[in-house]
Amino acid sequence: MKPELFVGAFIMMLTSGCTSALLHSEADVDSLMGSLTREEKVPGIQYVVVTKDRTIKSKAAGFSDIKHQTRMKPDSLMMAYSMSKTFTAVAALQLAERGILDLGGSVKNYLPDIPYPDELKVRHLISQTSGIPNPIPLKWVHTPDEHLRYDSGADYRQLIGDNRELDFTPGEKYAYSNLSYWTLERLVEKITGVAFPEYMRNEVFSPLGLDPRKAGFEYSSASTPVKGYLGRYSLINLLKWTVTDRKLWGEYEKNWLNIKPHYLNSPGMGGVLVSADSVGLFLKDLLKEKPVLFKEDGMGKKWLFEVQKNNLGEDVPMTLGWHVGKSESGERFFYKEGGGAGFHCEMRIYPDEGIASVVMANSTAFNVKKFLNQADPVFLIKKLK
Repeated sequence: MKPELFVGAFIMMLTSGCTSALLHSEADVDSLMGSLTREEKVPGIQYVVVTKDRTIKSKAAGFSDIKHQTRMKPDSLMMAYSMSKTFTAVAALQLAERGILDLGGSVKNYLPDIPYPDELKVRHLISQTSGIPNPIPLKWVHTPDEHLRYDSGADYRQLIGDNRELDFTPGEKYAYSNLSYWTLERLVEKITGVAFPEYMRNEVFSPLGLDPRKAGFEYSSASTPVKGYLGRYSLINLLKWTVTDRKLWGEYEKNWLNIKPHYLNSPGMGGVLVSADSVGLFLKDLLKEKPVLFKEDGMGKKWLFEVQKNNLGEDVPMTLGWHVGKSESGERFFYKEGGGAGFHCEMRIYPDEGIASVVMANSTAFNVKKFLNQADPVFLIKKLK
């Protein structure tokens, strides 16, 4: 088995078992969140549910900092990891709406130095059908002390050079690749002429009313980010060398190993710092018929939710920014999960019901899918009544 597949399978094993006990009321959801933190299944958790018009649930439980007994709040900032990719997809689709990025155009038209063939299209990057390899991202992090001198471009060029052979013909099938979205980030920078975090701040976060204290890519003195953790007696802690960089290991705080603050080497791949409350504003906008993130008469929202096809015309489980799922009771939804050193999260949009949700937790092994499968039906049923 390829090492990157081993790591992915390992994390899936730790968070498997998504068959869920039925909850009947909002009080049951509150009780579940309380019990998860009291029983030390997770240090802290945030859960938000929205419609296009309002927030119908915003709840936090547990601790954002165990050592100092700081309570988790719905607006406490956590690392979104790969949940960031949907934000990156929105950025690319904005540029496509403006006519300065061709979704069907070759990536080499924008990044001529990449070692991939002309057949690799922008659409392939966003829909995870690129064929670009997915090496283990174990070392793709750096500390705040390293941040000012860190050169993302140099690391990207090294990685692309080391992974210059595609795994399959672009568009042949779906296969997850972090490098696809690092490439998309570089493409956005090349087209706009500004650093990716700056573009996101001006064109994605700011229109939603999210200043750097509410969403961004850097730790700020204006906000205290949540600490991430691994359970002391968990299998993932025992084998932490397979999924984390040693320089991130902090001290034990009761039954949890603190993961030190860090940055992803690619902001567009997984570097967003955000809270469930702020993600709720993002989801609320995307539920609207005319989101502020896209042109009023544009195609951005349609592209974002349009299921993609492979070269044979068969559906793949991706849109241009979302994975495609179905709930245990049959509701169709779009989702994006994110997880890494100390954090795990997932956001969902249920288009037919007009509801969206997000859960964020400061524990790598917390089962976000199981939680949403338990909690979301309470609000889906209420919406249908």
